[in-house]
Amino acid sequence: MQEALTLALEFLDGHPDVAVRILEQHDARQVAAFLDTVPETYSVLAIGRTLPAFAAHLCHVFGTEMAARLLLQQDVSRMVAVLRHLEHAEVEAILNECPKSRRQACNLLLHYPVRCVGAWIVPDVAVVSSDFTIREVMNFLKDANEATCTKYVFVVSREGKPEGRISHLALLQGQPDQRVEWLMDKPVETIAAQSQVTQAARLPCWRDEDVMPVTGAQQQFIGALRHADLRHALHQDVQRVLEAPAGGDPLSGIVDAYAQSLLAVFSSVSTAVESELKS
Repeated sequence: MQEALTLALEFLDGHPDVAVRILEQHDARQVAAFLDTVPETYSVLAIGRTLPAFAAHLCHVFGTEMAARLLLQQDVSRMVAVLRHLEHAEVEAILNECPKSRRQACNLLLHYPVRCVGAWIVPDVAVVSSDFTIREVMNFLKDANEATCTKYVFVVSREGKPEGRISHLALLQGQPDQRVEWLMDKPVETIAAQSQVTQAARLPCWRDEDVMPVTGAQQQFIGALRHADLRHALHQDVQRVLEAPAGGDPLSGIVDAYAQSLLAVFSSVSTAVESELKS
């Protein structure tokens, strides 16, 4: 069994999409029991790569504390996609286990219907006030993370309304005591969070840009929409289809062997779970 488990984990590592699709064909309680027998990184992988509805079933089985821990290791948009498939009380319980910043970001995205731009934004992006100096912006960016950084730093008024944007190159070329408003590109086009994703996809701005600022009901900056996320939104209802490896592919036999190992281990754990459920 140890050899089969080793092969199963290698399969999950090497072919995660195929592996999680196998898991999706089984009861979430059995899958959760299997994941409990392996390192938590595989639970993180399952929550991140399975269909959101199935990931939500896993979160329900794992319980509030573990679900929150696993979801915090996903980006905000993925976490929200999973939370949308859970009951309101369960969502609140999971969010209460999260840091305030993540909780606020999730609540913002959950506020918008999935067909609207607001449901697909990155809320925690680099944004500064127009009265910042270049030195202050650079200090601000020291605490930024990969998700926060986009192609531009967006600039807003003290009331939170978009005023412009400045590229990282312009920041590097500017003088430390120069105010950002002197160097920023302005005015800047925005997209309303209430816009339909289908309407947003037709906007001419995407010919030149891959990220756009998004405004809320009060015309205040609430985040940025990346073109990659917009494409994902447009394909949200497309069902994933598991394609069998081509017979002429030399990798197909290896994948099949790994898959059989995964199924063997999974079957063993599932049998134990079924016995426990019946007792």
